[in-house]
Amino acid sequence: MSVEWLKKIVQYYLENHRKLSRWKKVVSIMAALVVFVTTYALILPAITVDKESSTPDKGIYLEGSEGETYEQEEDDEWQTEYTQDSEEDSDTQDSDSQDADKDEGKKETQTDGDNETKTEDQSVSSESTEQKLEASNDYYTVTMLYDDNNLLPEDSTLEVTELEKGTKDYRKYLKKVKKNLLADKENKKISDIDVRFFDLSILNGKEKIQPYGKVELEILTAPVKVEKPKKIKAVHFWAEDKDKEKEEETYEPEILKTEAEETKKGVETVRFEAEEASMYAVVYSVDYEDKTEEELAAEASSEETTTEAAPEATSEAATTEAAEEATTEADAANEATTESPAETTEEKKPEAGTLAVSDNDYTVSVSYGADAKIPENAELNVKEFEKGSKEYDTYLNKLKETLDKEDSNKEISG
Repeated sequence: MSVEWLKKIVQYYLENHRKLSRWKKVVSIMAALVVFVTTYALILPAITVDKESSTPDKGIYLEGSEGETYEQEEDDEWQTEYTQDSEEDSDTQDSDSQDADKDEGKKETQTDGDNETKTEDQSVSSESTEQKLEASNDYYTVTMLYDDNNLLPEDSTLEVTELEKGTKDYRKYLKKVKKNLLADKENKKISDIDVRFFDLSILNGKEKIQPYGKVELEILTAPVKVEKPKKIKAVHFWAEDKDKEKEEETYEPEILKTEAEETKKGVETVRFEAEEASMYAVVYSVDYEDKTEEELAAEASSEETTTEAAPEATSEAATTEAAEEATTEADAANEATTESPAETTEEKKPEAGTLAVSDNDYTVSVSYGADAKIPENAELNVKEFEKGSKEYDTYLNKLKETLDKEDSNKEISG
């Protein structure tokens, strides 16, 4: 029994010894792996650092101390060696990396240029700020858009006056507009025209001023029904002051490039560029028709009268000079001086002529002879009274009274 018991103890010991030895091997291998992995993880960042991106750090220098870390000369030598190594490494780089560096440099240069351009544009835009002057009432709103380059004072104001239809000024500028529109149309006349006139003034206190350079004008009105909005024209009349400054040049009305904004109800806004504050016309529509033979004959006769007036004016001037010389002579020439005015009067009599005025609905012509003594520069003005107006009713009543009297006289004579 004792021998068998001993065998079992030995066998048990041997089995446990084998298990322990196996466990030690496994633990040793795992420990080795942990050491290796940990060491590799710690040195990996140092391996990945690029030499070009690393920079040497100098030591700390304490002047006058025995424990200096580096001497200045040793540090300079180390810096030189590092620079040489860096240059050798940079020479071995690929051409691709050099091209990439060049591209990056170009991009940086372009970016800097773009930033400079944007900065300049922002400075220009900040220097020239768009501003506006406005004048409005129940019938229209006129807006003038300008910037600092137009040199208008901050306290400037815009005044606008619209010419009333039928007034003397309205007819004056209407005649100029028609003449301008008919300049390239021979033997034509305007049968119908829809036009509005706006007189603009820029005031600095009580003084009238003008912008430096061009400004933009917008005229907003009630919707106007127009068949062809693209045919809308703006006509500019130069200020009278400019004619006085340059009398040698003639400033004819000019047709401006015009933009019209149309809505469902019609054209509301008309926009164009302007050089000054003066009279402007907005022509919404124009209808043309051929002139009649009578109108052409009347124009021909008026042209002949104008041509004959020139030599007559010369003779009148000569006669006037003779009369002035006669008044400075001796008293013995009083009779001649007395006769000269009579002769002058006879010579000043204008010849026969014709005055004519035409409008959309009528043409009035007045023919006169030399005895009428009408001056050469005379103009014929015609005003038609609108039906229902006070003047129309007044003269209508007078006409009825006159016709009633004629009818009664006829009955008595009969």
